[in-house]
Amino acid sequence: MILRILIALIISIVAYVTYYNNAISTDYNEDIACFDLNDSHINTLRNSAVTFDTTEGGAPMLSFELKDLLFPGKISANESLDTTNRAIIKGIAFQIFLNAATLKSGNYSFTNPLFDDDNHNSRISSIPKLLELYDNKTIGFYFNENHATLLKSSKASFSYGVIGINAKRPFGDSTAFEYDIADIVGEKYPVNNDNTGNMSAEMLDRIMRLYYELVPALQVLLINGEIETGKYCRENSNSEWIKF
Repeated sequence: MILRILIALIISIVAYVTYYNNAISTDYNEDIACFDLNDSHINTLRNSAVTFDTTEGGAPMLSFELKDLLFPGKISANESLDTTNRAIIKGIAFQIFLNAATLKSGNYSFTNPLFDDDNHNSRISSIPKLLELYDNKTIGFYFNENHATLLKSSKASFSYGVIGINAKRPFGDSTAFEYDIADIVGEKYPVNNDNTGNMSAEMLDRIMRLYYELVPALQVLLINGEIETGKYCRENSNSEWIKF
């Protein structure tokens, strides 16, 4: 009797772990060639606050709770969810927004969504360069072409309930993403004999400051960016979404 109970318990644990891993590890990089972006998807993104994912190298992330969406009773993350939630969970709508939204350079302001939120503000305060940008109730921020280019080039990620820019490889296959940033914005740096980069401390500091500025830049883009609803398609999971 005890043995049967133990076997049943082990089977239940294995089934739960398998389900949990499948649910929380769902990635946006599915074999989806086209997607219909609608106002509901866009409004969900516009109403999200941007904070900072402190795992790996760190990256901007969206701060809405996904547990209820992932585990509504015993429903799988792939089943019985409305179109908006499925799109957000897969990261598709967010990646489309990054690829397709446009915004002119200029001064923008927004109410600091993290000012009175100790949980999310602790992520910001752990990085001095970010804390400098988020030390007021109202944030004034100059959005420029570098911010626009980097956000457009960034890769969305969904992992363990977090939707945001990939914290390990935010711009492609490189974990040394400071060099990706320099390449994207056209900054030149010395190269060693083995073809590896040799960025100065001053340049690294400047590049990382630009990277941390993507937190308020993403918030500004979500609030003010222009994007059309409709059908978006891509050639493969690594290519940009394009409006059709």
